[in-house]
Amino acid sequence: MKKLITYKLFESLVDKKIQLLKDLALELQDVGLQVEVINGSHSYLLRDPRVSIHTGTRYTDDYKKFIIMKVTDDNERFDTDLYNTDTIQDFIETLKSYGMTPRSMSGGRHFSVFKFDKHGSMTNSPIVRESKVFEAKKSVVDSYLDKIGATRQDVIDVFQGIIDLGYQPTFKMSFLDKDGRAREEKSTGQETPLLKISFKSDKQGSGSIRNPYVGGYIRFNNLDYIESLYHSLSMFMSMYKDKCNIEYDLDNMVELQLRLQFDTEYDENKVAVTRDDILNALESCLSSIPEGYSPDINSISNITLNAEPDNTIAQGLLDELKASKTAKVVSNYDEVEKIGLDITNKLAKTLSEKFKKDIRYVEIKSGHFDSKSGLYLFNGDKQEQLIAKVRILSTGRTKTYRADVKRGFLRTDKCEIELETLELTIQI
Repeated sequence: MKKLITYKLFESLVDKKIQLLKDLALELQDVGLQVEVINGSHSYLLRDPRVSIHTGTRYTDDYKKFIIMKVTDDNERFDTDLYNTDTIQDFIETLKSYGMTPRSMSGGRHFSVFKFDKHGSMTNSPIVRESKVFEAKKSVVDSYLDKIGATRQDVIDVFQGIIDLGYQPTFKMSFLDKDGRAREEKSTGQETPLLKISFKSDKQGSGSIRNPYVGGYIRFNNLDYIESLYHSLSMFMSMYKDKCNIEYDLDNMVELQLRLQFDTEYDENKVAVTRDDILNALESCLSSIPEGYSPDINSISNITLNAEPDNTIAQGLLDELKASKTAKVVSNYDEVEKIGLDITNKLAKTLSEKFKKDIRYVEIKSGHFDSKSGLYLFNGDKQEQLIAKVRILSTGRTKTYRADVKRGFLRTDKCEIELETLELTIQI
C-alpha cells in the first residue's frame, strides 16, 4: 500500500506552503477557474504584468519574499469582477481558516492575485507546521465510502496502476449547501455530501516530461500512464456508478480527480437558508427605514445594505445645533445604529415566519466578522446553528460638515455636523 501524501514529502517549508495553496485552490478549479501558484524566487515565471500591478511588486528581489497565486477566469464564466464574486470571497475565508492569510489581495475583471509571505505568522499554518495529512477526517471519508461498499484500500487497489507510476491519492470530504457552496462540515438543514479523490504527482514519472512552468503540461513517450488510467477508471465506474453519482475530470497535467456525489441529506433540527431567502427577506424590511434615508442593496459578494441620509437629515441636525446653547457636535449616529438593529431584528422575524423556526439576531460587539454576531437558529434558549454573520457599521462612512452657529449677541461657535451612513453586511 502506498503511503498517503503528507506535507512531510516536500523538502522545504515554502514547498509545503505552495502545495497547501495548490490543494486549497482545487475548489476554484472545480468551478472552471485557472490557478497558478508561483514561488517568487522563480521570477521568470511571472509573465503577466497584472501580477506586478496588483501585488505592488515591481522588481525581482521583491518577488523572492513571496508566494504568488494567480487566479484567472479565461472562459469568462463570471460576468462581474472576479475578485468580488462569492467564489473568491469564500475562498479567502478558506485560506484564513487554514492559516494562510494573504499579505495582499487584489484583482479586476476575470483576474485575481494573492501575495503570501514565505515566512511569518500570516502563513504559519498548523497543517504545514505539524506536517498533518491534508484531507478530511478519516472517519467521515470512510463512512461515505462504506455507503457504496468500498474502503480506501479498495480505491487504492483499483488505481494501483497509476499509483505505481507516482500518482498518490488524497481524499477530501465536503458538503454542498442549498446554494451549492462547499463546507467542510455539516452546518445547515440541507446538504449534499461530495467526496473528491485526487491523484496528484509532483515527480516526473517514467516515460514522461513535465513542463517547468506552473500550469504547464506533461508530455509522455509511452502509453503506460494512459492505459493504466483508462483501465482503472473504467473498473471504478463499473463497480460504483450505480451507488452514487460519479464524475471525473482531468486537468492540463492529465491528473485525475473523482467526484462522488451522494444523496442529499436533511436535518430537521437545522434550517437551510439561501442567499435569495435572505435577500428577499431583507428587501421586505426596507419599509421600516425612516424618511430621509435612501436604502441601496448590493449583493455582488456579501449582501450589503447601505442607507445614506439626505439633506433633510442634515437640516434637522443643523436646527438641533441652533436650538442648543452648548452643543458643538451633533450626529445621527444613535439613529443609524437603531435603524440597523431594527432592520436586523425584523429580518430575523421575517425568516422565522418563513421557515417556521426560532431565528434571532445575536449581537456581539466587534467591528469584524470574527465576532460571530449574526442570525442564529435557536432551540429554546440554545443556539443551534449560525445562519449568517451580520455586521452593523454606523461609523464607517462619516461625512463632516462645519457650521458657524451664532449664540447670543457677540458669540459665535464653530460647530460640526456628522452624518453617518448605515452599512449592514450579511455574510452567509
